[in-house]
Amino acid sequence: MRTLKLLSISLLLAITVSAQGPPARIHGTVNDIMIGIIYPSSNIVFAAQSEDPEAPSDDFSFDYYGGWVQVESAAIAVAESANLLSIPGRQCANGTPPPIDAEDWLGWVEDMRTSGIAAYDAAKSQSQEALTEITDQLAASCSSCHARYVDVEDRCVG
Repeated sequence: MRTLKLLSISLLLAITVSAQGPPARIHGTVNDIMIGIIYPSSNIVFAAQSEDPEAPSDDFSFDYYGGWVQVESAAIAVAESANLLSIPGRQCANGTPPPIDAEDWLGWVEDMRTSGIAAYDAAKSQSQEALTEITDQLAASCSSCHARYVDVEDRCVG
């Protein structure tokens, strides 16, 4: 009976550990994420408010996955970046840790995630009107965080 109980506990621990998956590995600063993922992706989302994503373009950087697919991908990149900004151990470009436990930071990161998902849904529906309705929320999450943590405290800048 004791052996069975010990085996059950061992099995439960093994399942719990394997369900957690590998630990997150950090390869860049908050600034790297902003410059490499969030800025270009949010710019694509913002541009799609006034420029038809399906209009012919001379921009060959996204010649295969252009149009609304490009907007969808950019919006989901914004939403997924919320996860990247929340990983403990990441540093700001100036070597300080980002305030990932601060209530306001958490709120703005969650707003970025929520607005990114909403922008993704709008892009899936190929509606510039729906996209325009959500971009104010995305812009507010960005500008609020920057006003608090970049422009004032000179935290996560290079």
